[in-house]
Amino acid sequence: MATAWQALGSEVVLLARGSRLLPHLEPFAGELVAERLREAGADLRFGVTVSSAARTGGEVRLALSDGGRLTADEILFATGRAPRTGDLGLETVGLPPGEWLTTDDTLTVTAVPGGWLHAAGDVNRRALLTHQGKYQARIAGAVIAARACGTPLDSATSPALSSTTRATGAGPARSSSPAAAPSSASPSPARAWPSSCTPVTVAITGEIPVERLWHAVPPFPTISEVWLRLLETYRYQRARL
Repeated sequence: MATAWQALGSEVVLLARGSRLLPHLEPFAGELVAERLREAGADLRFGVTVSSAARTGGEVRLALSDGGRLTADEILFATGRAPRTGDLGLETVGLPPGEWLTTDDTLTVTAVPGGWLHAAGDVNRRALLTHQGKYQARIAGAVIAARACGTPLDSATSPALSSTTRATGAGPARSSSPAAAPSSASPSPARAWPSSCTPVTVAITGEIPVERLWHAVPPFPTISEVWLRLLETYRYQRARL
């Protein structure tokens, strides 16, 4: 709100109890925001709280914990958020009403046995943002549907594993096109390059022919050359058939 009111032309004094802004993010993020606020003319004071506040006439007079005093037209307190779970009947499943719902990465409430209760959005306190709530709802929906259909769920492992078809023993794999890039039914260790699995995923789902993939030249020396080695291996195996 300090950013918004400063942009609207108000003279803003921001009082923070902690030593920096946005303590839940990396320190540099809070430093960048603080620098931008100062450049806009805001007065930032850290390690200070309001001891008392009183309105006199049209002004608000504040006494601060460090002994200082402020006079302002208005005062805005950021008091945080509280979950509205008091009337959902959580006590019937052994959860305290009015509390946050702790979930795992599949948005399943961990304190309820059976894995049938899911929580998406602010109520799980993972990311109190509207777009994150929408994203979580999609994840929770996919999890519920996958479990109903008996489909394996994605999981994170160390080392990271990647596969382009269903795992061995999980039933027949789906093949999009004979001309698509080669795939393996067994997961392969991604080791230090899990993000490099994205290009091959795009290639397979986009049904890019192997002949065309040869023209996607990876930079040297980079880990991206692993896909060139896979193509060479595929060509060698095809030649032996």
